[in-house]
Order: sequence, then structure tokens, then C-alpha cells
Amino acid sequence: MFDLAIADGGVVAATNGGLVRFDGARWAAAASPAGLRSIEGFRPLSFLLADGRRVAGPSKGARGRSLREGLILDPGAAWPQVGIGRPPAYPYCVLKSGGTVFAGTSAGLYRGEAGCWRRERLPSRLPVSRPNGIAQVGGTYIVGGLGGLFIGQPGDWKPVSDAAIRQIRGYGKEVWVVHGSGALDKLEPQTDRLFPDVLTGAAKRPWTASVGRTGSTMLLGGHGGWAERAAALKESYPPEIAGDVVTAIAGHDAVRWVGTQKSGVLRFGNGPIRRWNPGTGLPDTWITALLPTPEGLLVATASRGLYRIVGD
Repeated sequence: MFDLAIADGGVVAATNGGLVRFDGARWAAAASPAGLRSIEGFRPLSFLLADGRRVAGPSKGARGRSLREGLILDPGAAWPQVGIGRPPAYPYCVLKSGGTVFAGTSAGLYRGEAGCWRRERLPSRLPVSRPNGIAQVGGTYIVGGLGGLFIGQPGDWKPVSDAAIRQIRGYGKEVWVVHGSGALDKLEPQTDRLFPDVLTGAAKRPWTASVGRTGSTMLLGGHGGWAERAAALKESYPPEIAGDVVTAIAGHDAVRWVGTQKSGVLRFGNGPIRRWNPGTGLPDTWITALLPTPEGLLVATASRGLYRIVGD
């Protein structure tokens, strides 16, 4: 639950699963309403008011909105002016529309009426409120997040595991699933076969944080290095990333691009080790995804957006 706004005669909430709109009776999934533009497409973070118009803004934007518009921005404001006590969980954003108060909190969206708070059930065709990974094999989707691992199609999901999922990667008919615990499973949706914790007993440090692939070789990022699985298992723990977590990994031929939690991006192989971090032009050290393309290496960061490294 990121933010709240009023548009097209209803209340619009920006959630992990996208925009939803309340028309006074029920919640429904919504495209960007007229006059309200999201800043991240399906996953908007924040809306700002400027001269009466709702426009895109950063998630850490201004903290003052007008009660004339039905908006109260400061969660620390005196609650008597809202007409109801604080919601059951910490509020990140609050909106007042007529006699109803909406609060986006750490535990979801609440609606307050007649002095009472009630948690709202928001519509979604996804099986988890915050998906961390998705893959498709044929007409079947595999989706995972904090709420577990699911297989199926929008609106018709079968649970596979209730453990938190960190990442999912699909390669051909195989799907590789990284659990929050660091376990790595291989799933074959077409045969409904699950191979649990495939690195146990095979790797010196079997804890897995990320998955990539180059050709027929699987790349498995972990703590302080990575493993490569082809005909045999090869492990690399270079001193340049000792103690760091490999949060993203990609490769091409003999080159390995390694994204970390604290050190940015490093390139190993094909010459001297190269680094990209705030000191060399990449504004974030926490890397969440890497994708080699003909135009360069796409780098997704935790808090500073998407970048492309060209000429390497």
C-alpha cells in the first residue's frame, strides 16, 4: 500500500498489485484514471497535488496536501481533525473523503467509518500481494512472493509452497525458484515435478540469492561468490566480493557480471576486473537484476531505477 488519491469520483489506491478504485460500494482494479498519472505504470508509488492537478511524483515527495481535496498527508497529524482514532497498524498515507477515512498502513488498507476501522479486501488476479518473481511455461504461470509459490493462470492458482520466494527464473521447460531461506528448487510445470534444494550436498556454500544463465550453464549467486552448474559444478569466491551477497548475476561466454548488495556491479573474466558503483557513475550499490542485451548491460537498482552499461 503506497498512496491514496481522489480521481474520477472515487478513491484510488496505489498498491503492490497496481491501481484499485473504490466507487463507494466496492473496490475494483483500475487503469490510470483521467487526470491521475502513475509514475511506474502498474506499480505506482506516489501522487502529488500541483495547482489542483494530480501529477506523477517521487515516492518521497512533498508531505502537505489540502483538506479541501479530501487529503491528509502527514500520518503524524493530530487525529482528532480526522474524526477517528489511529488505525490498527502504522499509517503511511491517509485520505479523508466525506465521512470516510482511508489509511494505507504497514498491514494493508483500512477504511474508517463511524469511529471504527475495517481492513479492506482489494481485488487482484495475482495469488500474492507482492510478487517477487514470475515465469511462464506454455500457458502456465509460476508466481512467487512473500505469500508462497503458486502455479496456474490469473484467477485460478494452485499453491505449491507457503515459503517466502525471493526470485523465479524460467529457462525452457524448467523453472528455478530461489526461496527466502536461500534454498534453490527446480520445478518442471509440465510434468508437475519439483526437485527441492538441489544444491544441498553439492556446493561448499549452498545458500542461493540469485539465478542467471548463459548458454547451458546455470549461474547461482550466493554469499561471497557464485556457482556455475553445467556438466559439473564450479564455484568461485573472489576476494573482491568477500562478505557481500550476489543479488543478481548474468554472463556471456567467459564474462560474468555480478550484481551485489553493497558493492554495485563487477565484471569478471575477459581482462581486468571492472567495477560500477557510485564512484564510477552508477548511483546505487544494491543491484536487483542484470540483463545483457545487444545495446549493453541493463542494471536494475534497489532505489535509483534502471541503467544501461554500454561498451563493455
